[in-house]
Amino acid sequence: MAVEQSNMSSSSLRVLTLCSSLSNAAGGIFGVQKSLAKYCQSSGIEVIAAGVEDSRWSSDRHEWQGIDANVFPGCFPRFYRRSTELAHFADEKGPAIDLVHLHGLWHYPSFLTRRLQTKFKKPSIVSPHGMLEGWALQNSSWKKRLVLRLFERKMLETATCIHALNENELDDIRKLGLRNPVCILPNGVENRISCLPLLKKYEVIFIGRLHPKKGLVNLIKAWSKMPEEILKVWHLRIIGWDDGGHERELETLVRSMSLEGSVSMNGSLFGAEKQKVLDEARLFILPSKSEGLPIAVLEAWESGLPVMMTPHCNLDIGFQNGCAIQVDTTVDSIVEGLLKFFDQTDSESAEMGRKGKRLVADSFTWPKVAEQLLSVYQWIVRGDCRPSCVHLDA
Repeated sequence: MAVEQSNMSSSSLRVLTLCSSLSNAAGGIFGVQKSLAKYCQSSGIEVIAAGVEDSRWSSDRHEWQGIDANVFPGCFPRFYRRSTELAHFADEKGPAIDLVHLHGLWHYPSFLTRRLQTKFKKPSIVSPHGMLEGWALQNSSWKKRLVLRLFERKMLETATCIHALNENELDDIRKLGLRNPVCILPNGVENRISCLPLLKKYEVIFIGRLHPKKGLVNLIKAWSKMPEEILKVWHLRIIGWDDGGHERELETLVRSMSLEGSVSMNGSLFGAEKQKVLDEARLFILPSKSEGLPIAVLEAWESGLPVMMTPHCNLDIGFQNGCAIQVDTTVDSIVEGLLKFFDQTDSESAEMGRKGKRLVADSFTWPKVAEQLLSVYQWIVRGDCRPSCVHLDA
């Protein structure tokens, strides 16, 4: 990845960035953590990344080239992503770091962040990535209530700053009773210079984790209600990794509705393979019930794709800028949205895609996001002026 150099003086600042996974197994968080680390390092910050080893680490480790990235084997209980070796590593690095940046919640790195806060008196910034949203809190709620009581709430309460992706996430943070300073910064994507493809396949695509919250059951049901002339020409392609057996449920639904000819489940795609699919598709759809700020939507816009999504994706700016069709999570609403898209001319659809690409270039590229984050780092560690993106509790 080509990294632009920043004019910001950040020499001698050392940041430990923690996450339960440093691979694509972490979903969109992986791209966020990796890209922020690379831009920070290009600006003179020393970045150390640490997490727990998983099945994708060996194939994804090359994406951390240039970053001191470290993973350690997990131990019991593995679902919690606990690692005694990671704990030893954090203790070893603790005295020398200036700041801890935690990505994601509900796993062992949260406990380690709390320990670094107390044992070494280190300031911290926490990026929940939508994990404090109401729907997300209700999912596996008893486990999260337990973890909150044991250490997660205290870790959050004593964080120097919490990173919200948007105003809605700021509201979620305040509803939980957290009064910390909160910086509001979106996720970003790489801004490619390549031209948009002139010809695209007749494909509607979903890319992401196969989980009930994504609304894929209702998407498939809505697809079954499309007129026959559409089903003969268009194809719905669902791409992603299984979470808790939901993929089997979706495959069964596709068969029960006799949609094998127009709906396919394609497993996970990454890197160039995923980009090729984005470049060739005609519409990206995310009928989700809960999101932080989905990287997949930004990637679709950057690829020149119109997007269909729910307000739960927290990207209302897409509706306002004419590059997204708004639907809710119900079958009827998705049907209405799909028919609206299919009723567009090719030129109207292409214009939606161009608007999305412009929106990403203006507001959601990593150099712009990372530069603001660096100013938050410096405010936390060096007492620089508080950046305008940081909101104090009223």
